[in-house]
Amino acid sequence: MGTCSGGSTTNTCKQSEVDAYGNCIIGKCDSQYTAAFGAGYKTGKLDGGSCGSYLGCATACKCGDNACLVKCPMPSSECQSALGAVTNCVTSAACAKPACLSPVTPDAGTTPTGGGCAGLNSCCASMPAGAMRMGCEMQAAAVKAGGDTACNSVLMIYKASGICR
Repeated sequence: MGTCSGGSTTNTCKQSEVDAYGNCIIGKCDSQYTAAFGAGYKTGKLDGGSCGSYLGCATACKCGDNACLVKCPMPSSECQSALGAVTNCVTSAACAKPACLSPVTPDAGTTPTGGGCAGLNSCCASMPAGAMRMGCEMQAAAVKAGGDTACNSVLMIYKASGICR
């Protein structure tokens, strides 16, 4: 995939813990992921679903190649709705999150801060390889045309759930 990478793996999760959590999310949210990314999403094939035309273009762009991204069609309203459904499903899946992914409790009255698309890409890169990381990378690719504001909305969900710090 043409996503940016950066950051380093800083969590203490065992691969089996992350896989179990990721497989639970995929099991509960498969229909939402399929609607957004197509039936081949589990293998990294992102040419279907509501976001297929956008992702086919966006994932072909190199990291930071804004000229390439500008040529891609904006995600359709159907794609944006499908991404919202994926996000809602992931946050409400009630999968047993490994203790190593426990959230950092923010100060009272604060919300996790963003970090733009670079922060989201670092978040994804910090995850061990597997279904969860691939899902994060797909979401990052899907929202990057919306810029830092769109990336922050996805990043805040990962931060609030404790997946990324």
